[in-house]
Amino acid sequence: MVQLGNHAIYAPSMAYTVGNVVFKTTNLVKNLFGKNFFKHVHIDTRMAYTEFAINSNKEFIHKNKPVLGIKPVIELLNDDIFLSGSYLTTNMFPMTFDNIGGGNFNFIPFFADRKNGNSAGYLLDRIRIGFGIFMNFNTVVEQMNMFSILTSMWTQEKQIPRKTAIEIHLPKPLLQMISVDSGVPMRDENGSVEKFLDYMNKHCSRPITYQMKPSSGNDEFFMYYPLTIEYTPTDYSMDSVEKIGQTIHSAPITFTLTAEFNTIQLFDYAPPRGKEMNLDAYDISIEDRTNNGLGKFMVPICTFDNLFNERNDEGWRFFTTRMYKVDHEPGQTEDRLDLKELFKNTNIKEIIEYHNKYGIDNHIFFNIQVWGLDKQLKEGRDYDFDFNTLTLITKKLNKRITYRFVIYIDDGYINDLVVKLRPEEFTYR
Repeated sequence: MVQLGNHAIYAPSMAYTVGNVVFKTTNLVKNLFGKNFFKHVHIDTRMAYTEFAINSNKEFIHKNKPVLGIKPVIELLNDDIFLSGSYLTTNMFPMTFDNIGGGNFNFIPFFADRKNGNSAGYLLDRIRIGFGIFMNFNTVVEQMNMFSILTSMWTQEKQIPRKTAIEIHLPKPLLQMISVDSGVPMRDENGSVEKFLDYMNKHCSRPITYQMKPSSGNDEFFMYYPLTIEYTPTDYSMDSVEKIGQTIHSAPITFTLTAEFNTIQLFDYAPPRGKEMNLDAYDISIEDRTNNGLGKFMVPICTFDNLFNERNDEGWRFFTTRMYKVDHEPGQTEDRLDLKELFKNTNIKEIIEYHNKYGIDNHIFFNIQVWGLDKQLKEGRDYDFDFNTLTLITKKLNKRITYRFVIYIDDGYINDLVVKLRPEEFTYR
């Protein structure tokens, strides 16, 4: 946190942003050939971080083929990157134009509480990541066929735009300052963030999402950020086949896939009108568990291109979605996540009690889907939901990734049942 005049400046975690884009790019390349085509996927980087999902640390060239290897190299400072040096990506006048419009001169509005007069904005950044792509095949025929498909689908030096979305980390100290000045605590007397999350979504220009706290105590807030990633393939090469004796050992294809995209480099916070900025007046000593900059970990998050669909295929209404991580210690077979707070002001307990009494399956009105990275998990095998305790039980444990659950409910069925259970409330006298 840096104070400039009557403003506080804080940077989001670049580790989350880069991790998300690396994850999305890996899926883009994989899906070009089908999700199950590559037998092994390896992500290599100069940065130290926990590898995604099931990748091992063994030399991937010895794995069963076909193999996909990806090595990202990040460019943060490069004058030939689009928008470099522009008003959109440069903190132009942090001191001179103090408090114009409640924020810095060229920061994009993000949060504003008109009643309290406090506000926050963000400054764009433009990042380039060059992905070195390595594919290895069993035969020269397969190598030639895949090279033909690849170069036909992705023309060299022709831009490939992909509309998508990522979730950008919101620094805890920034949120703490908003909480203090708004009078809305980040956690209420029951330890719930629901009121604060609702407050933020009512006063922010973009949706705010939340990663629920596991027993390790790590929870985070994010901004849902739609963007276009612009990819450009170059340097296609179908390398010579290597043999060990008479057996083909390696039939590789290599190329570079360069990605450019907008993200957020800085958040700017301005206190309520007439209030002097004093960092010591805020309790911003709260622990920020993320690694800002390109720190120890790159964190992949499964972010849907659309935050949610208002109705699912059965016409059920979207209820909520959250991210979460699991705690996975040696010998641990499941992780339990308490979701009671999400249903605090609903009649779900009454419905469950009625169903239990008459032996009715709760799935006829309630559907919870769980995703681990890009894969939808299977209920009963990978996860369960305990309706009596309102607890999500994850069985397929991987502490290296971020999970997401999405809940849909049959609101028509619920409304009809509530009328049946409490007819006196719906009778006109």
